[in-house]
Amino acid sequence: MENHSKADLEIIKNSNQAMLDYFNDAFIDDLETIQDLKTQAFEIDIKLDELYKTKDIYALKSGSKKSVFSPIPMEAEESGKSKVIDDQINDLNDVKDLLNAKIINLESSLNILKKRLNILNEAQDAINSLSLRYKDAGSEATDEDGFEFVSDDKDDNKSEHGYNILMLNAFNDTYLSTIIERNIKDGLESTNHKLEVLSYLLGTDISRAKLTLKDILYNSKKMLDSVEEVEEKLSSKFDSSKPFLSQLEDYIMSKRDSHPEYLIESNLEYTDYELTLHPVFSINLFRLLEIFFDNIFKHSQANKVVFDLSLSQNVIDVLIHDNGIGIEPDYLTRAPWYSSLHKAHETIYLLNGNLSIAKADDAGTNVKFRFPIQN
Repeated sequence: MENHSKADLEIIKNSNQAMLDYFNDAFIDDLETIQDLKTQAFEIDIKLDELYKTKDIYALKSGSKKSVFSPIPMEAEESGKSKVIDDQINDLNDVKDLLNAKIINLESSLNILKKRLNILNEAQDAINSLSLRYKDAGSEATDEDGFEFVSDDKDDNKSEHGYNILMLNAFNDTYLSTIIERNIKDGLESTNHKLEVLSYLLGTDISRAKLTLKDILYNSKKMLDSVEEVEEKLSSKFDSSKPFLSQLEDYIMSKRDSHPEYLIESNLEYTDYELTLHPVFSINLFRLLEIFFDNIFKHSQANKVVFDLSLSQNVIDVLIHDNGIGIEPDYLTRAPWYSSLHKAHETIYLLNGNLSIAKADDAGTNVKFRFPIQN
């Protein structure tokens, strides 16, 4: 009966994910269409501005020639040119009104899609919570220190870990591609368009040219931030030529520099300062530290962090304690499936290690993990 329930839950989960993907794609399509329409409307505004200025010039010429000595045909010619411009202005205004109407309709559709996506995301979280309840609570052994041995799962759970890891990797790839698509590619296209506008405005309207230049500088800063975010996700930014302990000291110093509002104490125990680790261990350790420190900085409301690391020839032991508000026991069910804490659990599982995250006896949170290493 339980196997049937799991199968039914999996069907519901896949169906909900398919709808989530469908509406997410529709949301992105509408968003891109809105941006295209707004670009077209902006271009029409520039053309209208040019036509209004041209019309003013013809009006000035026509007014200056109103004299008993001015021939009537010349006034008629000037009036004809002005009428042509008026017709062009009217046509462009009609097109602009049509574009604005489309934008309003699409933005209304976008708001509806947002609500549906929120509902589907909540449903997906609920489904994931139900999936976790099917896990055998007694299958995870603990040692006297309260460590949770994620590596002691039964064989039938290994495929579930594999599925989770693949999903987390897929989410990470999708997340990075979305940043590149929306923040970098779209930003470059927008900047290219604004540069074309700037080249026109430099000869016609210096005030608007200055505003456009400010927009370009702002977009460039946003794109640079996005590039740095992608770079941080793709690389560890650590010098593998240095001894591991030297890399670790540099990492702690960088955290102190970037978060001066926190008192960060570190205690490092080791038998060999010159010890080097295989990159699979050092890189994943730093990624784990990044996850836990990031969660402390974002959610703990702490002002002090104590970092203890013990390194021997065959094992790494880590304890990170903060004096914040503490973490709830059901933090995994509360967090979405793609959260960094889920990723930490699966990473330590792959490293054949163990992990415990719990409220400290006095205050704050204790994060303990260890995994075996090879040089």
